[in-house]
Amino acid sequence: MFADDNNLFASGPLCKINEIIQQIKEDIMRCESWMSNNSVSLNIDKTQLLIIGRPFNLAKLRNTEIFINGKSITRISSIWIILGEVFDETMSWTQKVIKSCNSALYSILPFKKTLTANSRKIFVNALTISHIHYGSIVWLKPYCANYSNIYTMLHKYARFVANLCKYDSVSDFINNK
Repeated sequence: MFADDNNLFASGPLCKINEIIQQIKEDIMRCESWMSNNSVSLNIDKTQLLIIGRPFNLAKLRNTEIFINGKSITRISSIWIILGEVFDETMSWTQKVIKSCNSALYSILPFKKTLTANSRKIFVNALTISHIHYGSIVWLKPYCANYSNIYTMLHKYARFVANLCKYDSVSDFINNK
């Protein structure tokens, strides 16, 4: 039997990266031991390593690897973990912003032709703008590129509410509302 969806976290300053890596290896070995004693296996092939930090620090760690039982753990730049949230190596939240905004809009897109303008506006406010308000506290602070993603999504929402086509300008609509 395999144990799924387990997470192991370690943190520390860049100057102690070797100590942190050693601690991770020891923790994984303890987990493996516990799993073995409880008839559960760690699937090294599905085990992944995500190092989170500032871009200039991550550049110094590009060649960092962790080996368990002679196998290298796959290093990734983003992963879906912890209650469906997307974490990436710089904590930019870009993937989460795009996914949340798109999924909310695409869930109501089939109703575009059947709803009145006021109903479309209510749907957008309830299902999409609420995502932006909820997440913006986290999304916008660390990574300013998310502003352009949200700006693009707001224009998509405006096109939906105004019943405009994909490339129609929404400036007049936004300025009048």
